[in-house]
Amino acid sequence: MFASRARAIQQITTTAYRRRHAGRALSSSGGGPATGFRKYLSNGTPEIIFGGGLLILLAADQLLQSKQEAQHKSDRQAVLKRLQYDVDSDTAQERTEGKSLSIEEESSKPCIFKCKVMTIPRFFDGTKSLMGVKVGDIVDVLEERVGPGGTYNLCRYVDVEGGKGESSDVISVGWYPMSCLEKIKS
Repeated sequence: MFASRARAIQQITTTAYRRRHAGRALSSSGGGPATGFRKYLSNGTPEIIFGGGLLILLAADQLLQSKQEAQHKSDRQAVLKRLQYDVDSDTAQERTEGKSLSIEEESSKPCIFKCKVMTIPRFFDGTKSLMGVKVGDIVDVLEERVGPGGTYNLCRYVDVEGGKGESSDVISVGWYPMSCLEKIKS
């Protein structure tokens, strides 16, 4: 009885040993490439490779995008510097040529005709713009077709006391778009 139990235990351990080593032999040499490839498919390797590749692509995209934004920023700054230089040189040239008149000189020019302000343009706030007018105000036109493309009139806005037509103080002198003015027939 003891001998039969010993033989049974030896048989069980031998069978288990053979099964363990037979599985290793198949997967390492006898199982072929299909068994090894299945092992990589079943442990998540393709997903890890795909995810890693995707992360690398995203990082490269971010790097290229940041370089492009830096280039655009430097280009914008160069354009702004060039524009500032052009404005400064134009202002200096006007001063040397004597084209620029002071507000007193411009306001003393004779009135060619009068116009009524019909609309106030949006974003109309330049350095040479006529300021302080409202829809319905009457302005004196001092010079026609001035400014870029000749689309502005040089106007003078005068504060009129009591509606008598007597001028008192010049409030503003500047350019105003011709399309926003209506000529008053005298």
